[in-house]
Amino acid sequence: MNFSQKCVVLLLLTMAGLQAKGKLPSPCYLLELSSIGLPTAEKTKDARPIHDLIFFNDKLYIGYGDAVVNTGPTDIIYYDPAAKEFTTEFTIDEEALYYYQLINDKLMIPGIDATEEWNYGNFYILEDTGWVKYRTLPNALHVNYLAWFHNKLYASIGALAKMGENIEFAVGCIFCSSDTGKTWTLSYSTPGDENRVYRINALIVYKNRLFAFPYAYSGLGKKDIPEKYHNGLSEKPMSEGYYLILNDDLFGIYDVLVYDGKTWRCEDIIPEEKVCYTSRLFIFKDRLLIPTLSGEYIDYLNRKKKIPPQASYTLWSYDGKNSKRVKLNFDRLLDVLVKEELLYLLIERDGLYYIAKTENLKKWEYFLVPPATAAPKSIELKDTTFYIGTEDGNIFKTTARKPIKTLKDAEDFMPKRIFGAAELPEDGKWYWVAITDWQVPDKLARFSAEVKFGNIIKINTENISEMKVFPPRYHLTPDHDIMLIINNEVVYEGSIDDIKELICERKEKDDEIIWEVKQNHETSEETE
Repeated sequence: MNFSQKCVVLLLLTMAGLQAKGKLPSPCYLLELSSIGLPTAEKTKDARPIHDLIFFNDKLYIGYGDAVVNTGPTDIIYYDPAAKEFTTEFTIDEEALYYYQLINDKLMIPGIDATEEWNYGNFYILEDTGWVKYRTLPNALHVNYLAWFHNKLYASIGALAKMGENIEFAVGCIFCSSDTGKTWTLSYSTPGDENRVYRINALIVYKNRLFAFPYAYSGLGKKDIPEKYHNGLSEKPMSEGYYLILNDDLFGIYDVLVYDGKTWRCEDIIPEEKVCYTSRLFIFKDRLLIPTLSGEYIDYLNRKKKIPPQASYTLWSYDGKNSKRVKLNFDRLLDVLVKEELLYLLIERDGLYYIAKTENLKKWEYFLVPPATAAPKSIELKDTTFYIGTEDGNIFKTTARKPIKTLKDAEDFMPKRIFGAAELPEDGKWYWVAITDWQVPDKLARFSAEVKFGNIIKINTENISEMKVFPPRYHLTPDHDIMLIINNEVVYEGSIDDIKELICERKEKDDEIIWEVKQNHETSEETE
């Protein structure tokens, strides 16, 4: 069974499993999507996922890359909605760009993993004259977050502390700068020991105090992990044969570091046991919202791909004195957006992805991302249009939304416009188009495909000699002929009533390029 066949079979099995899990939340709306592009097509497959989206100066900036695989250096890319094009504005010396931060009306980037030596870490500021790199954070392996507090810039980092020539500890540090990052002083450091890697992740200012959330992980072999937790481990261990396992209740009952401008102290503000990780902190309606991951023996690297049974995500609301759990059913929280007194959360729930919207943390509306869409990772909102960054690198915008009550109403939906790129057959299937052969082997092939008014399917290709088109019937008028246009040439006109796929082959005849189209009444999945 080839890759495209596996995709269809997996989708069918997934849909069957999801339907068995019950009804959709209410009220729920299906988002109809159309891609604005695949800006990371030229990058390696690991670098393509879109981790962050943010509008700044009417430009949609994107974050992408993989700091574990190491896919850098990384371009700063933005989309101009007026020109409908992507532009590379700058290149940062980082293995990835996970998120942007807006601080004092300036766009900033914490350098998650420098491609340079580890004697310094980086951060970047978009000034009026362009992007400026600051390579000033001492011994910073990873710059996680930036924050502005009491007229000073703070940075939370994972650092390498050296003692003499041969002793090193991986510690979490918070540095402070009174000159916007030109020079730094150490404000706080976690403990360090030979068995754990310490980090300080989330950093946020709330009610005139600076909050920081530490975490740590240990390298454990499989024999050191209880067998009942093995199904939550990465498919492969690290090269040394161990897994990076998060430590729960790192400082006992204390889960947060709080700074009043003079002294750091540990406080217990999350009334939950086995807290091991916090991220994506945000403020809404004058409350600090804290997403937490709790559980034991959780694989640090695998947590974004698979949440094991012993783990759970919870959202806590903190008012400066007390915390209470937000009543929202979700398995993972992937992104957060606060816009004009409204809160939008990108969540995963029972294998489906929703944007959950609320104005009071009590009543929620749900917008279903169609199940056929690659896993969404980031969201942004402009006027009434959602932009959704996905695992495969497509960035979709919403073209419509309609109320639905059952998952069956979303089964046939495919995005109206798509982009795809691949060098290998196993990567060739993209929604309703599959690249099956290349003009020049082992070189990137790419396409754009769109359903246009009047039952017209328009496709543009680069380096493709054969492809399959699975007519996206959701967007086509039933019982009407379609017109298929490839590279501005009409290659097929006719009915698709009982046609499952159109096999399109590029050929040269009499010094002319033509596309031959064959009808297939059974898909390769059905004949397997």
